[in-house]
Amino acid sequence: MAHIKTPLERRGYVRVPKMLSVEMQRLVRGYMDLSQRSGRMVVSDNEVIAGQFEQYGAMLSETLLCTLRPQIESIVQDALSPSYSFWRIYERGAVLHEHVDRAACEVGVSIAVASEPERCSWPLWVRGKDDRARAIQQRSGDGLVYLGTRVPHWREPFGGDVQYQMFLHYVRRNGAHAQWAYDGRDACGLPPVHAAGQLR
Repeated sequence: MAHIKTPLERRGYVRVPKMLSVEMQRLVRGYMDLSQRSGRMVVSDNEVIAGQFEQYGAMLSETLLCTLRPQIESIVQDALSPSYSFWRIYERGAVLHEHVDRAACEVGVSIAVASEPERCSWPLWVRGKDDRARAIQQRSGDGLVYLGTRVPHWREPFGGDVQYQMFLHYVRRNGAHAQWAYDGRDACGLPPVHAAGQLR
């Protein structure tokens, strides 16, 4: 029997509307605001997105990394291991340069948490398996599952005031990048062990 490719395999990405409920969006945004005000977020020095507030492995995002794994596995149609989570607060003028992710981000999930103005949509551009660039619109709560190490992605300058975005990363449990489970950590919720400036 011929192998039937999943939509993710065919395109390299799958949009998932309403991945987070309205209540969960409020919870995540509130947690992110507290993290920023309490100094738990740092200003990124990553060449892809320098100058924006971000946090690696917050307890809430790590919990969602594990909780949402079955849903992501149903899209990938393969067993996954959590790698790591992080989130960012983008401000007006932010630009995400075109890139592919490191090995620990074999399967990536980008979730729009909240934006100001509320109805602002900041598209994530992807270059899928057909090599065509497409702008993927994300309303608050929407997710995009993509093959992070294989699908180039970027964002044009942000025209809104603030964008809250959460990222969940996985590797195939029995795949080529399986050694990056937990991003080299012993478990979710622990500090990063990789060099600074490598987040994507």
